[in-house]
Amino acid sequence: MNFFLNCITRVQNRVDHPTLPGDGAKSLDVMIMFTNLFRNVSLSDESLYDSGIDLILHYPFIKETEGKTFPPDIV
Repeated sequence: MNFFLNCITRVQNRVDHPTLPGDGAKSLDVMIMFTNLFRNVSLSDESLYDSGIDLILHYPFIKETEGKTFPPDIV
């Protein structure tokens, strides 16, 4: 949930983007729709190995330390 809220915060606060400017309902809708594409996807090590992947490299996707930290009971 913290990752999702950090993404929403970044999208809404950006001022320059060629196709989807932030600070509006449209950019929030697109962010939610994009997130829904992956709502039932499991990227656990076990599910990846079960899918035939034999090497997993753990690499941070975003620098969460730059974003805000939201309380765990926000929803």
